[in-house]
Amino acid sequence: MSTSAIPGTVTSTLTSTLTFLGPGDPDHLEPDSAYHLRPGQVLRVVSRTLFAVPVVEDVADPDQVFVPVADVAESLPTQDNGGLTADLLTCVVRLRRGVRWDTEPPREVTAHDFVRGLRRMTDPAHAGDVAGFFTDTVREVRAEDDHTLVFHLHSPANDLVNLLATGYATALPEPHEGRRANGPYRVMADTDDELVLERNPVWNRSADPVRRAEADRIVVRRHGAAADCDPAWQFGIASWGSAPAPPCPGYTLNPYLALNLRSPNANGALADLRVRQAIGYAVDKIAVRDIFAALPGVTAVPAHSMVPPGALGYSKYNPYPTTGDRGSPEKARALLVAAGFPSGLSLVMAVRDIELHRTVFRAVEEALGRAGIVLVPKVVSSEEFYGGLMFDRAAGEAGAWDLAAPGWTPDWHGNNNRSVMAQVVRGIGNYGGYDNPRMDILVERALGAVSLPRAALLWHQANIMAMTDLPVIPVVAMACRCCAARTGASGRWPEQV
Repeated sequence: MSTSAIPGTVTSTLTSTLTFLGPGDPDHLEPDSAYHLRPGQVLRVVSRTLFAVPVVEDVADPDQVFVPVADVAESLPTQDNGGLTADLLTCVVRLRRGVRWDTEPPREVTAHDFVRGLRRMTDPAHAGDVAGFFTDTVREVRAEDDHTLVFHLHSPANDLVNLLATGYATALPEPHEGRRANGPYRVMADTDDELVLERNPVWNRSADPVRRAEADRIVVRRHGAAADCDPAWQFGIASWGSAPAPPCPGYTLNPYLALNLRSPNANGALADLRVRQAIGYAVDKIAVRDIFAALPGVTAVPAHSMVPPGALGYSKYNPYPTTGDRGSPEKARALLVAAGFPSGLSLVMAVRDIELHRTVFRAVEEALGRAGIVLVPKVVSSEEFYGGLMFDRAAGEAGAWDLAAPGWTPDWHGNNNRSVMAQVVRGIGNYGGYDNPRMDILVERALGAVSLPRAALLWHQANIMAMTDLPVIPVVAMACRCCAARTGASGRWPEQV
């Protein structure tokens, strides 16, 4: 069939079926907890949200790729259009007409469907990672009528639209209606070997400003050889043509050094800011950057900030510069001497039992060793690392670890510090026990700032405070196509398949 994927692009001929290789993924298609790459992308064309990141041709343009637009909502809520009250504590969202479920007969998607979906998202039996962000933000959501949603907030939240643009915040049909679609595709078959999507006959393109339906069927094979599939594994993310697409400009903190401020090891050395600064100066960020930059489809840069590039409030602030980001053993040793460790010290580093993370450990070990800091590895499985050790306060207080190199990938990009910095310094990513009431106040002010420029300034100030206290040490900021997938951002359709 012949189509033009994006206005202004060349017309190309596509096959009626696009086939993609799993393997073993998607694991499930529940929008409230589908966290991994491919289920989120499949759900993007099956289910719709109030707001969504639009399909753009250039995923390297943050002004396009990270700014949500109205999806099932008629428009973005503002004070001018009556969507926000003067105190910013009530948000009214009106639904566009013509969005339908593929029921028999087709029925319109209502505000009640969204209330049902949002309540299911926060049900402890189903809740995914975004549920906490939603309950922290929204006090109550109700349907005023079939086409009007009213959100009452705990406090002003300038990222409410970003939160509601995640793939978790979908409508849910009536229980008796079963699995139903309101996007351009619906599930035709779901077996152990493959997932097959077909065109949704009731989808109305004129009522969907975000999605397209360029193929008649989409097949996602859970197993098989890449040669049997179309030349792309990122479903709807990057260019599917011959030229590689630019990386998504939304970066993750991956990895950073988490410091266990509770540890009694070396006479509680990490409680001393000078020791933490010594580690910050000692680490060779280029050595770690090169490990991640060698991975396929990854862009990695040295990180100097807890606000990564692409996040609101990012700046080129670098309070611990070293020549070429290679580290400064001399500065590190001087700080250790000042802290009372003239002969250096020994610390325990938790390491995931995966070759990539063992390689990261060796790079950190070598750099810190030049400054007189000996690292003793504590090797654990990935399941134990994130499922137990990093969250085990008693283990932290007992000195089970001093350093670790976790990564933090946000659930959306752009205005996303609720999902990044706020988590690392005081949320579930605060593995080392950092506690600063002034930081808590600054974070709340940034989340509730009336304007995004004001919010950006406050996040920058929070970053300065965090980098002064140094509870974690940013090492590498990484961008990849998976990072784009977490937002729902899409790139070009195939030039030729």
